[in-house]
Amino acid sequence: MGRTATAIISSNQDIGENSSESLFEIQFGTSNFGYGPISVGTTSNIFQNNRNTFGYGFNNPTQDLVNEFEDNDPRLEVTVIKDGDIVLGILNKVDLTQNATGYFNRKAAIIAPAAPESGPQNIRKLRYSDILLMKAEAAAQLNKPAEAVALVNQVRQRARMSTRPPGTTLGTLTYAPANTPPGTLPDLSPGLSGQALLTAIWHERRVEFGEESLRFWDLVRTGRYLGVLPADVRARAASHVTTEASVNPTPLLPIPLTEVQSWNVPQNPGY
Repeated sequence: MGRTATAIISSNQDIGENSSESLFEIQFGTSNFGYGPISVGTTSNIFQNNRNTFGYGFNNPTQDLVNEFEDNDPRLEVTVIKDGDIVLGILNKVDLTQNATGYFNRKAAIIAPAAPESGPQNIRKLRYSDILLMKAEAAAQLNKPAEAVALVNQVRQRARMSTRPPGTTLGTLTYAPANTPPGTLPDLSPGLSGQALLTAIWHERRVEFGEESLRFWDLVRTGRYLGVLPADVRARAASHVTTEASVNPTPLLPIPLTEVQSWNVPQNPGY
């Protein structure tokens, strides 16, 4: 791919930013400035992009996340990159010697910026679908299942209309149709309630916000975090959990010894 194609694609990296469905974004821009106060960009993208393109290859989506998506859900392709995918018009090969899971985060995929620390992509912190699903969860907890179901179905209906992500054809940034089969992402049953409804809402949050840094906090606030860890990890984590009564059990890191000694701070459990 030549310089012209790269320039065209680079100019489209901010599509959808600050849209009517994005309620709060951390703003970034591209420039030739380096680190420090003068920088207007972010390193978030370089940390997560494929080493075979320009990144460091961190924050790999897991197979467990991939398995969470329902059959033919268009959001899967928007969320993860697998070996051989075309991303923003560029072929992505996944080298398993440099990748822990076989996947990369497509939501962080950009064309290499002018400087590694000057990624131009905004970081979205709050989207309208998050409001819908927060309200749905609150309605379910308040024994208003019909309201909750209707809110979740708004998110599922929108997802059914998704296109493929931009640039799934080599050298282009075209949005191709997803050709989602009929019956994909069916509406939740109007009679769904109780724990089954909450489970459906939590599932929807996971696939809607995959790789958007919400999963950990959802697990902690709902008391599910320790339960989803592998048994060996859970056993180690259980010796370091917070004991504060108003917080669901969650592992804590050690407080540095210098701070414990200098400020007489109680050490976290198990250290």
